[in-house]
Amino acid sequence: MFYKGSVIADGDLTLHQLNEKTTKVVKTNADGMKIKGSTKVGEAEKMFETNFGVKVQIKDKKGESCVPNGITIGQAARGEY
Repeated sequence: MFYKGSVIADGDLTLHQLNEKTTKVVKTNADGMKIKGSTKVGEAEKMFETNFGVKVQIKDKKGESCVPNGITIGQAARGEY
């Protein structure tokens, strides 16, 4: 789930489209940004804020609840939390 200020990017909204809905422009290209299965969820969320200027909450596979920041992306993908 992506946030920009108080605006949530619903559905298939791209970062470019989210930019058009808000006043603050963020960059939509993060050259060299790498997220691996071993990356902690909280670290990945910070990368999005640093690189794109948007807040991100990573949710479970069903998109129903946010996963804990202390687990890895791989663990989240496997439902190990």
